[in-house]
Amino acid sequence: MNPDQELEAMARVILRETIERSGWYPALRGEERRRLIDQDVERHWPLMVEEARKRRELVEIHVDETYKGIMQRRIR
Repeated sequence: MNPDQELEAMARVILRETIERSGWYPALRGEERRRLIDQDVERHWPLMVEEARKRRELVEIHVDETYKGIMQRRIR
């Protein structure tokens, strides 16, 4: 998976989680609600790209800091 595909996948997950937590389509249950959420995610995932980019940067910073900490302990 290339970086653009990873960003798209993350944006889709963020949007899906947001929709599911929000209670969108409260009158619907099960498969029908899931289908409508799938359609919304397919249409609107680009709205979450900036949030996905921010989260990816935070993960990269955390991983970098963790690696630095491990390397410092090995040097001692």
